Formats: sequence, C-alpha cells, structure tokens
Amino acid sequence: MGDGSDAQQSDQVVRLLGFLRELVRSRSEVVNDVDRHPGVVWVGKSTPVPIRSAAGAGQVVVQLDATAGGHEAVSRLIDDLRDSPETLELVLANALVTVRDADGEGDTLIREHLVTHQVIAERDDETGAIRITLGAGTAPMMHDTHLLAPLDGIDLSGAVTTRSRITELAGPVGGALGELIDTWYEQITVDTDIVALEVDMRPALVLRQRGVTASLAFYDAILAALRESADGDVPIGLAQLVAPIEAAERLAALERSGALPADELVRDALYPLPANVEQRDVLAQLGVDSGVVVEGPPGTGKTHTIANLTAALLAKGQRVLVTSEKAHALTVIRDMLPVEVRDLAVSIADVDRDDFDAMVSGVAAIAERKAGHQPRVVAAEITDLLDKRDQAVRKRERALRELWTARESETEIHEWVAGDYRGTAAEVVRHCTADERRFGWLPGPLEGIAPPLDVAEFERLLELLTGTAGTASRLGQRLPDLADVLPDPAELEHICARIAQRPSEPMVGSGSLLSILSDVDSPRLVRIKDVCDRLAVASGEVAGFPPTVVDMADRLLDGQAAHLWSRVIGLSPLIAEAAERDRAIGGHLVSVDGARPGDSTIFAAAADHLAGGGRWRGRLLRSPEQRAVDESGVVATVDGRTPADEASLRLVAHHLAVHDAVGQVQKVLADLHVPVDNSGSRSAQLNTLVRLDNQLAWISDLLSGRDQLVRELEAISPGGPRPRSVAQVAEVALAAGAIAATNDAVLAEHDLAGCAYRLSAEVEQGPSPEGDALVSALANADPEAIRAARREWNTARDDLAAQTALDLLTLRLRSKAPEFFALLRDTVDDPAWPGRLRDVAAAWSWRRAYTWAEERSDPTLESRLQAELDEHEADIEQFTARLTAAYAWRACLDRMTVAEVQALQSYRDHMINLGKGSGKHANRFRAAARAAMEQAQGAVPAWIMSISQVAETVDPRRDAFDVVIVDEASQADITSSFLLWLAPRVIVVGDDRQCAPSGLSGTTLDDAFAKLDSHLPDLPHYLRDSLTPRSSLFSLLRSRFGHLIRLREHFRSMPEIIEFSSRQFYSGAPLLPVRQFGADRLPPLHSVAVDGTATGQGASLINTAEAAAIVETLTTCLRDPAYVGLDFGVIALQGTKQVDEITRRLREAVSDEDWRTRRIRVGTPPDFQGDERHVILLSMVVSDPSAIAPLTRAESQRRINVAASRAMDQMWLFHSIDLEQLKPNDLRSSILGYVRANQGPTIAPMPTDVSDDQRRQPFSSLFEQQVFNRLAGRGYHVVPSVTVNNRVIDLVVTGSDARMAVECDGDSFRTTGEQARSDMERERELRRCGWEFWRVRESEFELDPERALVGLWEALDRRGVKPGSVTPTSHGESVTAARWAPIDLTAGE
Repeated sequence: MGDGSDAQQSDQVVRLLGFLRELVRSRSEVVNDVDRHPGVVWVGKSTPVPIRSAAGAGQVVVQLDATAGGHEAVSRLIDDLRDSPETLELVLANALVTVRDADGEGDTLIREHLVTHQVIAERDDETGAIRITLGAGTAPMMHDTHLLAPLDGIDLSGAVTTRSRITELAGPVGGALGELIDTWYEQITVDTDIVALEVDMRPALVLRQRGVTASLAFYDAILAALRESADGDVPIGLAQLVAPIEAAERLAALERSGALPADELVRDALYPLPANVEQRDVLAQLGVDSGVVVEGPPGTGKTHTIANLTAALLAKGQRVLVTSEKAHALTVIRDMLPVEVRDLAVSIADVDRDDFDAMVSGVAAIAERKAGHQPRVVAAEITDLLDKRDQAVRKRERALRELWTARESETEIHEWVAGDYRGTAAEVVRHCTADERRFGWLPGPLEGIAPPLDVAEFERLLELLTGTAGTASRLGQRLPDLADVLPDPAELEHICARIAQRPSEPMVGSGSLLSILSDVDSPRLVRIKDVCDRLAVASGEVAGFPPTVVDMADRLLDGQAAHLWSRVIGLSPLIAEAAERDRAIGGHLVSVDGARPGDSTIFAAAADHLAGGGRWRGRLLRSPEQRAVDESGVVATVDGRTPADEASLRLVAHHLAVHDAVGQVQKVLADLHVPVDNSGSRSAQLNTLVRLDNQLAWISDLLSGRDQLVRELEAISPGGPRPRSVAQVAEVALAAGAIAATNDAVLAEHDLAGCAYRLSAEVEQGPSPEGDALVSALANADPEAIRAARREWNTARDDLAAQTALDLLTLRLRSKAPEFFALLRDTVDDPAWPGRLRDVAAAWSWRRAYTWAEERSDPTLESRLQAELDEHEADIEQFTARLTAAYAWRACLDRMTVAEVQALQSYRDHMINLGKGSGKHANRFRAAARAAMEQAQGAVPAWIMSISQVAETVDPRRDAFDVVIVDEASQADITSSFLLWLAPRVIVVGDDRQCAPSGLSGTTLDDAFAKLDSHLPDLPHYLRDSLTPRSSLFSLLRSRFGHLIRLREHFRSMPEIIEFSSRQFYSGAPLLPVRQFGADRLPPLHSVAVDGTATGQGASLINTAEAAAIVETLTTCLRDPAYVGLDFGVIALQGTKQVDEITRRLREAVSDEDWRTRRIRVGTPPDFQGDERHVILLSMVVSDPSAIAPLTRAESQRRINVAASRAMDQMWLFHSIDLEQLKPNDLRSSILGYVRANQGPTIAPMPTDVSDDQRRQPFSSLFEQQVFNRLAGRGYHVVPSVTVNNRVIDLVVTGSDARMAVECDGDSFRTTGEQARSDMERERELRRCGWEFWRVRESEFELDPERALVGLWEALDRRGVKPGSVTPTSHGESVTAARWAPIDLTAGE
C-alpha cells in the first residue's frame, strides 16, 4: 500500500477523520431565538392557520386551500424548503420557552421551542392547496437539554422521565403535550435569582437549518470502529486519502474485503436504459479499480447515467447508495429506473414525500415479493429471458448488417451489370439516363443477358410481321412436305398414266392363259407382266431379223440345236475382244498375206518380247520370237512397212486375231444355218460380227424370257402354254401384257388411293382448303388437277412456313421480352424499326441495366430496416430491463436475512395493533413499529438520499453498501468523505468547472491549515494541503484515481446557450449539444442594457435598476403566449443582496400561483447548481468599471459556468456596463460579448443560388445540392453540412416544431468498414437523442427523383416539419459566433 505500516496508515486515517469531525462541529450553530430561523409561521389559535390538535404521526396537521389566510406565508416556507432541501428542514414546533436574565435589564437569553416534530409539506401545483403532515414513523423531539443545559440557574435532572414521555407522544400539539410540559415545568429547578423562565404553548411551522448532530454521531461511530479494530484495517477509500495507492493494490484490497470480484462485476453487464459509450465505460472502469471519477458538465445526462448504473449494479446483486450534496439532483433518479426494479430503491430525497412512508413502501414491496419467491421459477425465468434477449441481439446484429449492406451497396463497384454498364449503382443509372433517348424505345421486362434473336432474325421477324399482315391464319393446318407423303410428281403422273392405260375393251386371248391368270395375286401378275413386256420387246426385235436368224430363233425356241446354243453364247466375248482389237488398230493400214489361224499369237509374243526389253536383230542374233515370225511365212506390212518394233508387231497380232474371230463365228453359226459374210475388209467383217452379236443378245433375252414365263406359268398351273416360235412368244406376250395392263391399272389405282389416304391422314390433322383440293385431285387421278393442287399446296405450305417462322420468332422474343414484342407487333409499320433493330443488342443491355437499377431500387428499404432495427432495440431494451429486474430481485431476496423477514412481519403486526394511533398503548406500538422498520430497511438494496440524510438515516456500519454513487460531487466538501466508509467501491460524478463547496462555514482557511498541520504533520505537504474545506470530494478522488470518464453529450440547453460554456470552459473536450428543436422557438439569447448603478460592495452589491428591468421582463414573459408552460429562474452573478432585491420585487409583482406554477426561483449560481429552468435571467449587477476587478479566478469561472448553463430555452443577460468598459480578460466581458454576438436570428440561413450541376461549398456533392434544391423548391428551410456530436449531417430540414436529418448516400466518398460502422453508431446515438434521419440513395434519386423522395415528404409531415413554416434568412442577416472568441483563463486557473 502506501508508505509506512498498516498501523501508521490507520492512525493517519483516524487523525484525518478527527480533523473532519472538527470541521463538521465548527459548523454547528445553536439558534436561541426562533425568529433567527430562515422562516417561521405561527399556527393554531389566534392565527390564520388552524391546526388539528389530535393529529399523530402520518396524519395531516395543517391543511390550507389557496384562498385561506396564512397560505402565502406557508407557501413561501415550502418554496424555500424546495430550493434548499439538503440544508433546510421543516418542523412543527411547540412549547415556546423564553429565558431572560433576572437582573433589571431582562435580556432574552432563549426564545425557542422546546418540542419539534418533523413534518412533510405538500402543495398541489395546480390548485395551490397545502397539506402539512406529521412524518410517519417519527415522534416529537425534546430540546430542553440542548437549549437550557448550558445556562446557569436551570437544573433539568428532575424531568428525565417526563422528557421521555414527551418523545412518546403521537404529535407536538394537543392537550397531552400541554399537561406533560406543565409536569416538566414543575420538575425542573429554576434559580429565579439568575434567570426567569416561562413556557408558552405557541405552535409554529419553523423552517430551520439542518443540524450537524447526526454527522457528528456518524463520525464518532466510524472513529470508534477504527479504534476498536485489532488489525488496523482501514477501508481502501479512506486509506487513499492519506497515502498514494496503486490501482492494483486497491483491487487487492477489494478482494480482501470480500467485495464482488471485478471480472464478475463487469461481465455481461446489463444496461436497461439507453447508454452511450462513455456511460458504459463507467462500469467497465469499476472493473479495474475501486472507484470511478465521472466528469459530467452541465446537462450531460448525469442523472440518466446514475439511474442506468444503479440498475446495472442491482442486477449484479450490489447494494447501492446514491447520494448528492444537492437533493435536486436526486429527485428523479428513482423514477428514471426501469419500473421493474423501481421497488428495489427507496428515495427519501423528495421533500414533498414522507421519508418513512417511502421506506415503508419499498420494504413492503420487497416483503410481498419475498412471500412468493420461488428460486427455481426465477432461475427458469432468467434462462428464458437470456435466451430471448440473445435472440433479439442476434436479430439486431442481422438488421445492422442488412442496414450496413444497404448503405454499402451505394458505393459498391459492379464490374458488370449489362453490356457496357458498370460501376457504382449511381454511375450505372447515370449511364442509363444518358442513353435513354437512344434506347428508351425498348420496353421491359427482359429475360436473359442477350437478345433471343440476332439482327438477321429481328429483320426476318419484322419482314414476317409486315408480310403476313392481313393473311388468313394457318394456325393448326397440317401441310407437310409432299415428298414425305406422295411420290415425286413424275412418278405420280406415271401412276395416273398407268391408270389411264387401262384397256378399254374386254381382254381376249388364250382361254388357258386367262384361266391360269384369273386368280393370281397382283405381285405375281406384276412379275409376269414384266416378263411379257420384255418378251414383247424381244419378240418384236427378233421378228425383224433376217429370216435365217429368225429361223435359228424358232429352232432354238422349239428346242432344236439347243446343244449348240451354249457355243453361240460364248461368241459374244470373242466378238467383243475382236472389236477391242479393231479399235486398237485404228487408222493403221495392216496388210497380211500367207497367214494361218493362230499366227496372231506369234506376232503377239514378238511384241511382248520387245516390250520386255528385247531387240529386233539381224539374222544371226534373232531371238526365238523373231525367228518364229520370220519362219511363219506371214508377209505383213503396217502402213507399208515391215513390222519390226513392238507397236507394229502388236498391230499385226490384232489384225490376225480379228480374222481369227470372224472365222470362229462363221464356223459356229454355220451349224445353225446362219451364214456369215467374211468378204470385204477387216472392219466390214467385224461390223457383221457386231450386228450378229446384237441379234444373238435379243435371241438370248427371248429365250430366257420365254423360259421365265414358262416357269411362272408352271408355278401357277402345270401344263400352261409354251410358245415355241417367235410368233408364238409374241402372241403370248401380247395376251399377257393386256392382262398385266389391266392389273397394273388396278395396282396403280391402289397406289394412288394409298397416296390419297396418307395425304388425307395428314390433312385431317390440320385441315386446309389446299389439302382438300389435293386429296380430291388424287381421288380423280387427274394429273392436271394434281399438278395445280400441288402448286396451291406448296404455296400454302410457304405461307404456313412463314407463319410458323413468325410464330417461332414470336415465341422466342415474347418469352424473353413480351412488351417489346407487343410494341414491335403493334407498330410494325414504324419506319424507325430497321434502324432500332440494328442496335437491339445495345438497347437490350440498356434495358437490362435500367431494369437492374429499378429492381434494386427500394426507397423505403432504409426506413423498413430502421423500423426493424428499432423493433429489435425495443425488444432488447425490454428483455434487458426484465432480466435486470430478475437478477436484481433474485439477489435481493436471496440475500434477505431471517432477522429482516421477522422485522417485516413484526412491523405489520405493530401497525395493525396501532390502528388509528389513539389507543392506550399507541405510543408503544408506534415505537416498536419504528424499531422493526429500522431492522427491516436493511433488505432494501438501493437508497437515494442527500448526503445530509445519509448521516441521519444510514447505519454507520462499514461496507453497509457495495457501491456508493455521489452525484454533484464537486459540491460535496471534504467532510463528505465519510461516504467512503460505507462501501468498498465508489463512483463520483461531478464537474470541477462548476461551483465547488465554500467549505469555510464556522472556520477560516488559516484555521483549516493550522488544524491540518496539527492533526496530520506526517502527511506529505501536497496531500495534506489538498484536504482543506474548499476541496470537493470530486477533486479529491479525481487526484486519487487519476482516470477520468467524460460525459460530453449535452441534452439540456439550446446549442446557442451551451456553446458559451462549451467553448469557454470545455474547449479541450467541447460539449456536444443534441437537443432537438424547431424554428418556432424562443430566441435563445438576449442581452439587455440597463441604465443602472450598482451600490454596495461584495455580497452587499445591489443594482435596483437591473432588478426592476428583470422584474418587468419576467412579468411581460408571463403574459406572453410564447412562454406558456415555461418556468423561470433569476441568477444574480454577484451579491446576495441583489437576490433579495429581485425576490422582493418579484413577490410584489407576481402572484403566488404564478410563482408556484412557473417554479420561479431567484438565487446565486451555487443555489442553481444541479437545477435548471426553461428561461434564465442573469443580472450582471456591476456598473462601475473602475470599481471592479476582472473575474478570472477558478471560483468565478465556476460561478459563470453554472449561471450560463441553467437555461434550457432562453437566457437573458441584463447589464449596466458596456462591453467596451470591461477588461478583455474579464469573464463578464466574455459572456456579454458572446450573448451580444449570438443574439438575433436563431435559425442558420439557407444557401442561395445552389446549382444542380456545379459544385459549391459547404455541400459535399452535387447529389446533396440536387436534393437540397428539391427541398428548397417545396418551401422547406434546409441547411447543409450541420455538425452534431462530431458527425456531419448532410442536410438538416427545420420546421416550426422540429428538425429532421437528411442523409444523401452517394458514391462520391467511400469509407472503410470501420468508419462506416462508427458512422452508424454515431447515428444511432443521435437517434437515441431524438434525431430522426431520412436517407436517400443517389442511385434511387438518379433513377426517379420523385419516387425517391416520396417517403421524405411523408416523414417530414409526420415529424411536424412543414414547408413554409420558417421564414428564410439571408446570409447578410446572419450573426454568427465567429465574432466572439473565448478568453484565456489559464492565469485564473
């Protein structure tokens, strides 16, 4: 810990507490004259204020309506009490004792009431009715020993019993008290030679200073406990006042004391009320130290913070004491607690409420909960609430992510949207807007990234739409390709011809042939007909041959020389070869003599010899092949030359081979009696052979055909005709041909009928006139009709193909772009289409990009997501409050002791026995009930009371609480250090730039230093001199803990009012005004120059002219409708006499009702510490510049800061001295200069001549300028770039009643995710402070400005921001704070 041992430190703490006790004691003052009290109103008989003598504790003793006599006097007592509840108290006093000297002069030594009883004063602010009630749980107090014991000549020892009986009475009025006072008078001894004593039963309502007796007793109890401590252990809070102690040591001390471990204290802390970051940091800091110092400048939500902390600590099972030097700061804390935990806190800071009643109510609520407490049910409830809250938190995070995604989407760069459209959403929309004139003809919607047709297909579609216009629809007609259904036209005509060739006459012929063929099936007849057709041709040919050849054919048909026919068949190849050789000879002249059959081989061998490389030599070197030629005897020439080369020899061989072939043919045919002419040239002979070969081929066909016919007929019926001559074959063929022709016609008819059937089947699937016509033509076997019908069919088929193509193209386009197709169809004659369709791909991309922008467009998305987020936030707040309550109640009820439970039951029993409080044993039951309640009150985990009440109410037990929270700690002087005894942890909230305690009542600073040197000589000088009465608890602990948490959000005043304090006193960490307002507000600042003169000096300074001006202004305001419902305060910056003067004048000018309902208060800056009014009027008082010194000291700074920060709506400054007469370093000069510089127009002016397409300051983008112009065009008052809470709002729209923030989410500036998240968090903080935001995305605005802003007009209307409700102000009329600058106060500090 610190230097020295624990014993030494304990001793130092004891000596410090002794010093503090002496400071407290020095402030005690015995009032010997009742008239010296701050206020006295006589009541009872012979006064306008009647009393109820039978009233007891908790009962009304005085009741007055607004018209009753004495009402004004009692009402002023109440006003004074409400102004200073922490230093004043109201009692009903009786038994006025007067003690005078017994000498002749008879000086009055004592004139004071012996008996007092605490009372509660209530006044209805609407009716003015007053009700004074004896405090419940209180009893009369006898002050004889306090008043009379110090006097010579009075002995009170005989009245001990009577004194005790008086304190047991129900109240301080009534006959019982008179009787006991008489008895008391009889029992005391008075030396009449020294003093004269008389008692008069004259009751009065007395407003008196609170005594220090309780505080002294509290210090005595602490000192006694420390002296009795065997181990010298000292609370860490007190120990650090006398020695520097590190945070780690403080935490270790907390652990030794049994306090809740730090990690448990801060883990999963629950804040049931909205909290900003600084407020949440308070509890977090308490997790790393034993105390937290919170700097809370004026109006920064200290009370809200304390209420939130109290609830969070209760949820951790902590016992909490919330206290303050000023009771005003505490009156609303309990009401700010969530209703679910409110019964866990008892507030006795409200002077309008009975402390005991408040205590009873709180304890009773706890007792009722205890009676039904079921730990398992509570545990289940907590589990359920935890789960629900976790779900709500997850939903909130999801909503925040969606909100963030929606905002981030505006700056997201889209690499591709469609075609060349890419970039941010706004860039895509701008691109679309630029191309709209080119491509706006293409309607949506579209499906697919590209058109379903290419340019050629679009052109074809346009052609088809134009060409098929007015044609009959062939929808449903079946017109297949005729090639798939019918034979080709030639074949079809042939079929018709076959039908037409049917014999017109009956068939005649061989009866056996008719008989044979009568029942033959068509396929066999077809074969027989084919054979007969061939026979008819062959017999016709053969019949025209020479007779010898015909004769040979007949004999062959008759079966004669059939054996020779096989030889004849072999002649054909021979003749063919001879013809080939003759063609080889060509035009060469070959002459041969002496040749014999077979010599051709000799010449062929010789030619092959030469072709193989041999040589034709002389006689001696001849080859065998040459020798064979030479020896053959054949004399040959080729073209007149003897053959000696391969070519000529080959020609000779060919020549001889031809002659050999003629010979062979002649020989074979000679047996068949067919002569062959071998005269003439080789070629002539060969021609004869070729002709014979052709004739032989026809004879061969005739023979084979006759044989095939016979076989067919034999297969049908054996014994059929067998033609044996050419004539017979012709006859049979003719007969069979007729039969076949008839059958062929039948077959053709069948074929044609089949064609007609197939076609009819197709036509039936989709009837058409052309189909019917073609079927009919086929049925009639009319080739001309068929040809015409085919032409019509094909024309119809072309129409159908065109319509089908149109349908297919239509289907493809309509399925992807129905509106586009409809437009094209309906305006097909528009001459613009060909050009459009050439750009259809680009137009398609444009429409897709435009549709993409439209589909992502959702102007209400932000508001929906925000509403969803608000809903989740509300759920979290609800579940957090319920969870906080569940934890807090469980901790409270589980901690409740048996003794407390028994005390609660005993209290109920005693109160039942007490009944109306008039029974014989009423006093006994009343005392027992009070005792039971003192025991039971330990069950209450949270108490709210002023510091003076702490000493009077709380048991001076070490660590009676877990945490003490001290509000307005900068006004609590060092004697409040006893609070550090009551808890191991402390949170002090204050501001050392506001009024500090005077601290020197009953002593001087020199005396204080002397006592410090005497009591604590061993303390370091810097520590010792920080313990003066002028030191505040805030400054004391600030120096001990070091770490400081600053609250900066200012909720109270108009920005123009608080700006002075912010810049003058908090320039290092300026305040952030977040209060909402409209244009229809009071001008925040007024300076009034008064022709006045100040008289007196110091506290007696007075300026009657300023007082008169203030009274006149205030009374005028009371009559002004603009001030209806507003309350007023008047602060004299200097001189308490000025306060008295203003008060006197106001009392004369203002009715009691206005004083009460308008909460009029007059005082000095310290009087207003922790208080506020809608309208504050400041009196500067001074007038003579030569008679004043500049206000620069720290105390002056605090006073001016407090005075300048009390007004909520309007602040007036009355001054009798000009700005130029004040020294520049005087705070009076600073505040006067500020007010004068900032009074006037209260609404910032609008920029003028703002362009839509040329950027100008202070706008951040052209988009903001465009939205600004839309708003301005509708008559709204709009100001760009407004900074609130370190956040720049793009546009603020002001109406007569409210303002709205408009954020323009463009793509010009792109922030990091962390920056955007911080921006969202600041926005949420501003929403919490009452700001309403409307966001418009640039892409939405670019796409459709009217639609994008529809929601804004609705939101502005709901908000009460109406167009035209603010009178425009030009730049020239604006007066800004730029002309004023704060003065340098470093010297004064």
